[in-house]
Amino acid sequence: MSSPAPSTTPSISKDFSVDVIESSATEANATNRHGTITWFNLAIVVYFSIGGGPFGFEESILVSNPAWSLWSLLVIAVLWALPQSMTMAELSVRFEGGYNEWVYKAFGYHVGLFHSIVRTVFNVSCNAGYMALYYDYINTLYHQFLFFDFQDFTWTYFILKIPTLIIFVSILISVNILGAKKLSSVGVILTVCVILPFVILFFIATPKLDLSQLVNFNVVSDEASFPKMISIVMFNLMGWDFVGNVSSQAKKPKRDVPIAMVVALLLVVTTYIIPTMDLVTTLDFTIPPSHLDSPYTSIEPLYVAMANKLWQPLSYVIEVATICGVFGLAAMFLQTSSQGLCHATQFNFLPRIFSRSFAGTATPYFAILFQSVFSFSIAIFVTFNQIVSLQMWFLSISTLFIMCSYLVIRWRAYIKKTEVEALFYLPFHPILLTLFVLPTILLSIFQLFYKVGEWYVIGIGLVVLFICELITITVVLILKKKSTRVELENTGYES
Repeated sequence: MSSPAPSTTPSISKDFSVDVIESSATEANATNRHGTITWFNLAIVVYFSIGGGPFGFEESILVSNPAWSLWSLLVIAVLWALPQSMTMAELSVRFEGGYNEWVYKAFGYHVGLFHSIVRTVFNVSCNAGYMALYYDYINTLYHQFLFFDFQDFTWTYFILKIPTLIIFVSILISVNILGAKKLSSVGVILTVCVILPFVILFFIATPKLDLSQLVNFNVVSDEASFPKMISIVMFNLMGWDFVGNVSSQAKKPKRDVPIAMVVALLLVVTTYIIPTMDLVTTLDFTIPPSHLDSPYTSIEPLYVAMANKLWQPLSYVIEVATICGVFGLAAMFLQTSSQGLCHATQFNFLPRIFSRSFAGTATPYFAILFQSVFSFSIAIFVTFNQIVSLQMWFLSISTLFIMCSYLVIRWRAYIKKTEVEALFYLPFHPILLTLFVLPTILLSIFQLFYKVGEWYVIGIGLVVLFICELITITVVLILKKKSTRVELENTGYES
């Protein structure tokens, strides 16, 4: 995938003001580009950038119960995911530089650079989260099948974890070198492997289907945490902005991008609903953790425990599907987030080395290696539950920037009476668009501040934001100094 040129070339003047011009001519240039990815392949990329299977969603049940988890999923899908999918479909088609260009177009270089650095932190932490989630599943298998017992976070735990993650990361890097199109084809196979076992389980469970637990909101979990539940649900519905990093490969962006977004959203939600219905039919989440047969104290992953009760042979298939699902998530996210780092170099947000690719390809190998190494070093020391709240905090910051950027771009066009001529856009008045994205903004703010029992997340987040701003100011001052020196040299040359 080639990195598209920004719709408006970044120009940094002496005071670093940026002339943001909504040029329909530059936006229309996208019509002359022909990609190779169909809407179906693009939907698979988006699907695996967001969900990639039900794995990880069941963690929201363990910190609440099935009813709270499922209904929160539906509400958050409508109020948080849907507005993102549609607005980012528009932004992805209009400005192919991805979220780097969107924030830059709305707020200029300084804010664009700050957001890009925050996104880099999020990308690394999110990739680390996927690696940690993968090992959390593998760790349960080690506890079941190894001939010796061990405690988590002991020397034995790390001796097993480090080589396991090294193998996992090596495979991730290898498949990502293939590029987005071939990776999306692999994703089709992974999607079938992930979903099919749960469809089979659903038909097995149908004769005794009991959904009464989905209307029982009494929580008995010892680790109940609604902030964490919301973080996990939002985590399982995040990733819409990454379509902006691959939209330039769509054959017909006007058709393919919005269709891919809608298909991906429906596929993601369905992927979570069906296994949850299987779970409540098979396991009793009203049993408190003090009882041995409580699902909250199950050593096995919930889906494996469920399969063992319904049809034991499928438990082994689900374990394989788990590995496939988490692998697909990690692989797609690594690809799309690396493309985001590559795009950042076009706006002088990151050094050019992040856009380095192999000869004859456009796969940013340095960005892939950079994220893999740093994410691996973090994943060694954390579990998925320990890092998910922090990475969602950074995502909420980024989502606020992107949603506000969308509103600024649309309101600016309306005030200046500039006609939006794009391959795809939401043809509504900015007031309606503001109301449309307002729930997403409010949920993101909620995610930032409602951290009962996890106040450390806010503290760490604020410290990281402060460091990101220091880096931003330093870079801006250095560039300003260089710009002044060039102007003085040019003045001296002319005189």
